[in-house]
Amino acid sequence: YMMFVQQWPVELCEMSGRSHNCVLPPKGWTIHGLWPDYDPSKPHTARYPQYCDNTIKFTESKVADLETKLDSYWPNCFLDTPHTDLWKHEFEKHGTCAMESPKISDEHDYFSTALKLREEIDFGAMFEKAGIVPSASATYTLEQVVAAVKEEVGFEPWLECSHSRGKQGLWQVGLCIDKSTLSPIACDQQTLAKGTCSSRTPLRYLPMPARTDGEIVPQPDEQSAPALMQQRLRQIVGAAFANFQKVFSLPWLSNIRNMGP
Repeated sequence: YMMFVQQWPVELCEMSGRSHNCVLPPKGWTIHGLWPDYDPSKPHTARYPQYCDNTIKFTESKVADLETKLDSYWPNCFLDTPHTDLWKHEFEKHGTCAMESPKISDEHDYFSTALKLREEIDFGAMFEKAGIVPSASATYTLEQVVAAVKEEVGFEPWLECSHSRGKQGLWQVGLCIDKSTLSPIACDQQTLAKGTCSSRTPLRYLPMPARTDGEIVPQPDEQSAPALMQQRLRQIVGAAFANFQKVFSLPWLSNIRNMGP
């Protein structure tokens, strides 16, 4: 089977701290990845097949017709990296292996399949229906979160939490997906046990702030096409500046700069 994983970008940005210039997307829960052939019996670094065909590279033009949806539902939240970084990483690492599924034959299939799953599986809506809403003060139990998903899809989710100073935050939620039908199925208990959320500690579910790193974050229904273009431009400029810094920090350039009368 495959594991379809969504992440709460607020927690992602909270975890990244100052290591990235982070911007929050407008659509709430976003796709992290579609990971094929999960095998919990293997060591952590080998639970998923990876980079199954190094001759196949991500090509942005092949998903041009999907980019508007990808920007909304599968965005790269880190402005200091190219906006296609996450797509490239997920496709080359996991998508090349997902093509073993009879439903996925190429790059376009991989991304369109994940987008279709995101349309069908909305964890944010499931949580809201169960009274689990983002809050700066309220906390929830692991049992509440599990029950909210199970009530809607019939299966227990895999959960991953952040951990810091005795607190845990809801970060990722995943469902096992049948490779042939692309429908949710029951995960085995060994898979579920690999989740990182504890039943002994309350879970925070952080709200979407008004600002991130000094930047106003549009609310879900306020994100216009110009706003998306501005976000894309900031990512391009940020990545270019990061590359510029790398080049001009090379030792040989430092030596040249230090030469003189």
